[in-house]
Amino acid sequence: MRNSLNGKRGIAIFLCAALAVAPVAGCATAGGEQAGGGTAAGAGIGAVAGGIAGSLLGAKGRRTEGMLIGAVAGAAIGALVGNYYDKKVRSREDSMKKVGYKAGGGDQVVIGQAVVAPDTVKVGGKVRSRVEYDVVTAEPDQKVPVKEVRQLIYQGKPVSDPVERTVERASGGYHSTFDFEVPKAATPGEYSVATQVQASGKAQTAQSKLIVEKI
Repeated sequence: MRNSLNGKRGIAIFLCAALAVAPVAGCATAGGEQAGGGTAAGAGIGAVAGGIAGSLLGAKGRRTEGMLIGAVAGAAIGALVGNYYDKKVRSREDSMKKVGYKAGGGDQVVIGQAVVAPDTVKVGGKVRSRVEYDVVTAEPDQKVPVKEVRQLIYQGKPVSDPVERTVERASGGYHSTFDFEVPKAATPGEYSVATQVQASGKAQTAQSKLIVEKI
């Protein structure tokens, strides 16, 4: 009986020590998004990002790995909260020329560039993430749903919840801008903002380097 109690006491001490050393990554609630200044929040770290998480989050089987980022690579920093701003910058004809679209090519989405400003910021500072991309649909008057996913990457691992939204786009070139604050829980260091754009089953991803400094 005494040996059994000693064994249980040892297990309890081990679990308490483990919890004291390893921080637990919290789950954020999903927020709403809308084009032209709507507010966005993340959708849960390690979650599958609408079928395109293969590029941003890795395979579904890596969910546990994502949840342990807080104990391995600084800290899981939860949701990125901010606002969207949209601007159409090219006509269908100009986008077709830019991407070299040919008849019979189906719907296409092509990222031109992705930038952040400033590219060096202190913890808690504001960042503007802008991606420029072209959408060309098979039919001139057609609109397609375009999914945008943004996420902070640190040491090759996602450390923020993916921020997602879906907007209807006609053919043309677009600037999609997302303004957000770097969470105060972020570990200073070199990050990248990964942006993925998906339409009609096709996706492209671009990354922009972001240096986060301590206050």
